[in-house]
Amino acid sequence: MSRIALVFGLLALIALPAAGTPFRGDQALFAISGRQLADGAVLYRDIWDITNPGIYAFYTIAGLLFGFTEEGIHFFEFVYWCAFVGTVCEFTRLEHGLPRWPLMPVFFVGALYYWPSCSDPSQLTKTEGLVAFPIFVAMAAASRERSRWILIAGFAGGVVLLFKFLFGLCLLAGWAFLALERGRRRGAVSALRFGGVLALGMVAVLAPVVAYFAAHGALAQAVQTLFVEPRAMLAEADPAGFERLAVTIRWDLELYSVVMALSLLGSVQTLRLKRDPFVVALALVIFVSLVVIAVQRWSWWTYHVLLMGVPLTVMAGYSWPNLRCRVERNTTRNERIALMVCLPLLFLPAIGHGANAYRRLLMATDRAAARDSAGHAYMEARAIARWLDSRSGSIFVCGDPLVYWFANRNPAVPISGWSLELYHAAKRSELAAQLRAARPAAIFVQTAPHGYDAIVRNRYAELQSLLDAEYIASERTPLGTWYSLRRP
Repeated sequence: MSRIALVFGLLALIALPAAGTPFRGDQALFAISGRQLADGAVLYRDIWDITNPGIYAFYTIAGLLFGFTEEGIHFFEFVYWCAFVGTVCEFTRLEHGLPRWPLMPVFFVGALYYWPSCSDPSQLTKTEGLVAFPIFVAMAAASRERSRWILIAGFAGGVVLLFKFLFGLCLLAGWAFLALERGRRRGAVSALRFGGVLALGMVAVLAPVVAYFAAHGALAQAVQTLFVEPRAMLAEADPAGFERLAVTIRWDLELYSVVMALSLLGSVQTLRLKRDPFVVALALVIFVSLVVIAVQRWSWWTYHVLLMGVPLTVMAGYSWPNLRCRVERNTTRNERIALMVCLPLLFLPAIGHGANAYRRLLMATDRAAARDSAGHAYMEARAIARWLDSRSGSIFVCGDPLVYWFANRNPAVPISGWSLELYHAAKRSELAAQLRAARPAAIFVQTAPHGYDAIVRNRYAELQSLLDAEYIASERTPLGTWYSLRRP
């Protein structure tokens, strides 16, 4: 028990900077939508976004348990991450026959997620990081023999699909190998039974979600949103550009180059000792995750590397005991001491991110001040929302959802104004029709840093006509313009 308490104590210390980490646009939108869902709204009917329902379910559960605040959402993620790290530790202990939980998964899986994510707030509590837990369970449980574990693996795979269907390619790669391995050892019938049990587990997750949308009259909207809209949007969306890809690759190498090497060395050593299907399956997941990141050429945001990076940390933590044994057998005591002294030097980028996150939290007078110091987004959104202090009525923001967050108001219409650059012609017309019907008291069009004023002017002719005909520009600032509804 003392080792378990030490593991969670270390993880709490590692995750401490999350207490002062702010939301960014995506997190604010998810939290606001989660609050609406908790009040009875239905996704894809009353709240529309192209994102899969998994992340909205995560924020809704977090808010219901601990409050729809930064502290509540981040604390729920910490509990979730404790379960993740604890599961990796227990799995590693059982597979390696260790007497106690190892500590290295705490640093690999914990520190290499929390410290960079707290230093760059756009990465905390995002789909690509959160999905690592069910992906790990999907591979670890499927690598076992009993059907109940395979059913759990299918259940975890269903959760992965709820976060994003494209991640199913990662599952398919790992599971295909495990099915072939089972077929080699036990015959084709066993491999087919393996696939059937996996499918049953996924259905157990997905069927209630389908039933939920059907019961609320939103199944058609959900199918349209998740299977039809993405293709229409991608047909008009501009590629992200190789400059953004270069930034993402640089971020990836800065954070995970060392853990890549440790994962490779550790997995090779593990496979030399025994045929470990989990190691191969997880390696395939990591490789395919790179493909999944690469094909999303309209995105290539830095947080996408979490899809590959977190499984890498799991691989490093899982294979570390074998790598350590190899080093101990082939080095002297003094050489091992030198290696232990040098090891932290390899993780200087992550340690630097952690130090920056700690500094921001500990030097601020309170958590609110710590969030303000993590860039300009909070101060800008608060300044924009201040115009609403003496005004009532519904609002719509063509820009950062943080404005809603500080105004403590919900969007006037279901369609979000956060990703206007992605909407195709039919969706642009639908948004204008919704705003024309709702007639919000105020509409904000953000200028810096997103340039939504130019997007509205150049691509949203109907919305621009609505603003010109029925609204008055009440306040113009370098950050954007507030439009007030004309009085009859």
